[in-house]
Amino acid sequence: MTSPEGPSPESEFSVTRFSGRPDWLTSRGEFEFEHGLALGIEADELRAWQQTGAPVLEVGPGMGASFKQLLDLGVNAYTLEPGLNYDRAPNQEAMRAPEFEGRVQAATAADAPLVFPDQRFTAAIAMGVNFQNYSQNEYALVNQIAGVMEVLEPADSSYFSFEVGDDGVVTYDFMNNVGREVNCFDLPAFLQAHHIRYEYRNFESPKPPKHRRAIRIFRQSEDGADAAAIFARAASSGDLSRYTTAF
Repeated sequence: MTSPEGPSPESEFSVTRFSGRPDWLTSRGEFEFEHGLALGIEADELRAWQQTGAPVLEVGPGMGASFKQLLDLGVNAYTLEPGLNYDRAPNQEAMRAPEFEGRVQAATAADAPLVFPDQRFTAAIAMGVNFQNYSQNEYALVNQIAGVMEVLEPADSSYFSFEVGDDGVVTYDFMNNVGREVNCFDLPAFLQAHHIRYEYRNFESPKPPKHRRAIRIFRQSEDGADAAAIFARAASSGDLSRYTTAF
């Protein structure tokens, strides 16, 4: 069963169009983990990560500001940053900082199982302009999510969290389509159709827009459904066109 806390997309496709550049562009690295702000992460949840040493994965930290925050707070954090595959990437120096040694992999979200073959994470998070907007089509988007879901602990409490629109819809391939059409994937409809458990977390950002929403997709559902396997099958053989639109 799903657990949405907002408008249901079951009857009619609706999208929230972001004005101008995506909302996330204004907020990278501007989250305060310590007070439970980022992506709706609560203080007691952060405290549990600190006390247990539970491994947490951040996808696409960019210049590493949010990743450094996690490490400074004592979280056993690791990260994937595909930009490090490019010699002239502006984050090369920042992400090669000594304190990050052994915790950074130059890989995409889809490649998470390859670079973390024996590691399983309690939670995965992605903030800012991230894997969504570098996915060239709906299959690439779903494949990226599948990669992250695969490296989560196979438990009903493990989740992948990232920002979505008010209605849960995800924009993708934005960076390759600046000034052109906006591609949208109706993620809640996909999750509901495949009986994948999810929930929303509303939170506030110190930069506009103030009110934001994150989705948490759980690896396992109450009926035993494994989201990692479902996303992987959909990326390779599913019909995803029913969940997409452009405007």
